[in-house]
Amino acid sequence: MNKYFGKKKNWVTLAFCVVFAGFVWTQKEWALSWYYVRQLSFAYLENRETWAKRVVRLDEYAVPRLLQQLHSQDALVCGNMQHTLNLLAHQWGTTDPRSQRLIERMHAQFEMFSLPGQEKTLFFLTKYLQQDAPKPLPPAITQNVCEILLNAESKIELRSGALFLAAELVDCVAPGQWVAELRAVADRGLAEKFPNTRIAALHLVKRGPMKHERALLEKAIPLLTDRTATVRRAAILALAGETEIVREEHFLPLLHDDDIELQYLSEMALRRRNLTDDDIKLARMISHKEPAVRLNILHHLPHMSELNLAEWLRQLSNDTESAVRAAAVRAAGDFANVDLTDRLREMAQHDPSETIRQNAQHYLQQRAIRSANLRIHR
Repeated sequence: MNKYFGKKKNWVTLAFCVVFAGFVWTQKEWALSWYYVRQLSFAYLENRETWAKRVVRLDEYAVPRLLQQLHSQDALVCGNMQHTLNLLAHQWGTTDPRSQRLIERMHAQFEMFSLPGQEKTLFFLTKYLQQDAPKPLPPAITQNVCEILLNAESKIELRSGALFLAAELVDCVAPGQWVAELRAVADRGLAEKFPNTRIAALHLVKRGPMKHERALLEKAIPLLTDRTATVRRAAILALAGETEIVREEHFLPLLHDDDIELQYLSEMALRRRNLTDDDIKLARMISHKEPAVRLNILHHLPHMSELNLAEWLRQLSNDTESAVRAAAVRAAGDFANVDLTDRLREMAQHDPSETIRQNAQHYLQQRAIRSANLRIHR
């Protein structure tokens, strides 16, 4: 009898072991994801790749653990999660259903992520949209991305990342989709007090349909003289090709910028507009901070074409220094072949200097007498 019960006990033990082993086997991915992601969380650069690749081999089983770690306040932990999610998304591609499910989960959990986790989510989505894929992307993807973006943009700490993401999103949506929302995001970013946010807004301004938003481009022009050199650099790169809105004189101050690269970029922007070496030499003179140097341009006027002569005289007539404006008025009177009647009339009425107003009126009268004499002799 005891022998019988002993055998039965062995069979029960064996059956339990089999069931337990089966349970462990079915939960293998769960156990491995828990362990691998735990090790990844505190990995540094020298061993991060090893643990990231192990996590990636678990495929979609690892996603819940990776997203859970984006709740951490530790930027290192969140950065490791972002890196591994980038590897997974690259392996899957943009239109794989697993990628779509991942973004849906991110959208659903975004508010619960920590601030570092939200920031890394924006970086992940930016990298995700940069992948080669047929455009536009499915609306199910772009809608979730845009809603995450708009949520993040409302937080000042995330605004820069949201704008960089917007610059990628605007090229991935169907024509006309999300334009109004992204225009408003860019508008707010251009006026932001943090330089990185203004730079990110300029990146958005030069992408896709934003390039055709005249009001946005006009708001970007003052950033050519921004107090931060990196912002000025981003502004000139965004605006150099906008010939219908941004005039040559907007680039002239940058020819004397303290930043050598900005001087070069300004010169290249002017050359793109067909200015010659002589034109650029004059541009450097007319934008010089010393009035005496600006006045020297008058010696070069007789050698200019009528079109260039009119443009340079108009520029000189708007100078901040009254001596330069007075010289421009005299030159406008001396060159009868150049018609600056409209500008002389404006100066005769509104120039701050009474002397310049009188001189402008005098040359207007002379021009009127000259025109009358020409009609008589015809």
